[in-house]
Amino acid sequence: MASSNEDMWNAVSEFVESASAISIGAGGDPEKLVANFLTRNSLEGLFSSLEEASLADNENQVKLVAKALDFVFRSETFRDKLTHPEFLPFLVSGFQHREVHIRELSVKHISEVGIGNFPETSAETIFEEIIQALTDPDTSVALCATNVILKYSEEDQRLETVLDTLSKFVLKLKEGSCVGDPSTALLRIFHIIATLSAKGEDQLNLCKSSGALNPLLDLVGSDDVLLQLNALNLIPLVAVTDPGFDLLIQSNVVQRLSEMAGLDKSGSEPSPFLGDYSLKVMSQLSARALGPSPTTEAGCNQLASMFLDIVSLRVNRCIETRDATEAATLLLALGFFAGAQPPESMREILKPELDKLVLTWMQLANLTGEKFQIAGLESLAKALRGGSVVSNESQYSGSDELDKLEAKMSVKMYGNITRNQRQEAAELGRELVVQYGKAFAQQRSKTGNSDTIGILLDLIKVPIDDIRCAAFSVVRMIAGQDAEWGLRSLFAHPNTTSILFDRSLEMSKPAKEWRFSVIEAINANPQNSILEDPTLEKVMRFLRQGPFRGPSNQAGTATTAIEMEVA
Repeated sequence: MASSNEDMWNAVSEFVESASAISIGAGGDPEKLVANFLTRNSLEGLFSSLEEASLADNENQVKLVAKALDFVFRSETFRDKLTHPEFLPFLVSGFQHREVHIRELSVKHISEVGIGNFPETSAETIFEEIIQALTDPDTSVALCATNVILKYSEEDQRLETVLDTLSKFVLKLKEGSCVGDPSTALLRIFHIIATLSAKGEDQLNLCKSSGALNPLLDLVGSDDVLLQLNALNLIPLVAVTDPGFDLLIQSNVVQRLSEMAGLDKSGSEPSPFLGDYSLKVMSQLSARALGPSPTTEAGCNQLASMFLDIVSLRVNRCIETRDATEAATLLLALGFFAGAQPPESMREILKPELDKLVLTWMQLANLTGEKFQIAGLESLAKALRGGSVVSNESQYSGSDELDKLEAKMSVKMYGNITRNQRQEAAELGRELVVQYGKAFAQQRSKTGNSDTIGILLDLIKVPIDDIRCAAFSVVRMIAGQDAEWGLRSLFAHPNTTSILFDRSLEMSKPAKEWRFSVIEAINANPQNSILEDPTLEKVMRFLRQGPFRGPSNQAGTATTAIEMEVA
């Protein structure tokens, strides 16, 4: 054992230096290094050193011990011992430590090991500490704790216990008997419960019967606007299963949302604070009502038609007022609706009796002005996602909170979509693409170009990044349509090849990422067999090189590393 405090610090410093060298490829056995360190230095001594450094406000020493703990916790040598009861006090100490990176480190390693791998008595203590971590002021700690709880709940026999513990913690938070911000912690718990309810009908029914969902549903009618806003973000998760959708109808949540969005037929105005967001949520729930076998009939069958009727009136009014903020809300809501329940939602919006809605939708999408143009393109991209083999998100394309909400709602609807449904949605989506081009041409001149692909490629050349990226998002969806018209129309245009494959074109980093996501969509599309071999070879070469490789030189060889960095 280290003979003095100074010896301990020297040992920690040497250990971190050696472990860091091994991690960057200097050679050595990391497991042997950790084993030797723990043989000569106790874990208790390491935590004592951490406490000493924290009390002295010595940030450098705190970071040093944190690095040492990270290397120890990541080693297989220690991980095998981590679940032993004698190490429980050290884990609890880590959860409760004043330094955020120590708390994050402790929770992160529990996430990797899993609470279920601890003895029952230890697991109960750790689970209580993890739930308490939901009140942590640091988002990264709380997020990691959320993931630990969700992972722990995966086994059905644990779900009832988890829900019961979470419900009791909700009561403590409401009573003010817990440390931390109760509002933030409540929302984190409701996120967990809503996520669990979306996993299947059995899980939803258990969340319902236990009463765990009631506080979340009550928040929709809360006087606290911030709590309401966050509750709205979770409501689509509850609607994923049929019993969940029924619950929203029966508990009048859908009726309340309709009123807040200004969709009820009483003619009430939207909520000044939550109307726009309520409309976006209602666009998804209205499309959900068209889906397979929602069992509640009352109000369900009329939900989609009511949504489209009221939105149609507001679109007409917005064309006259030219309110860019309201236009963006309406455009995104229509896009969400059309793409949310393929092919039913697309079929509904293209009904002959609603032909004027499609025309005014595209007219609003093409009003002069950058905000109208961007929102119109994003709306079209979201509408086309139901017929696409790629989602609305890409590892190379950014996503906002609404994209994430849409992805949550898609747990069922996208997960269960058959290829026939996707292909029907793709064929229907072609009409929206055509109408977009016509509206664009009419807005600018009676004889203007109505070729949507040509219009999109021209917009990609516009030196405004938001417009360029929005245009790429539509091209990506067209490239991913599971119908021949998508790729066929895209590559029928003479400028497509140069814009997609010419790396010498000046583009920002986000634009290059969006372009790469288009190439990914082409490669993922089973319809790509209609393309010629040279084109497919360019696709594969572009994918291998990644989004940021620079242009080839005249001799046809690759650019240098320096040139690639500049590109």
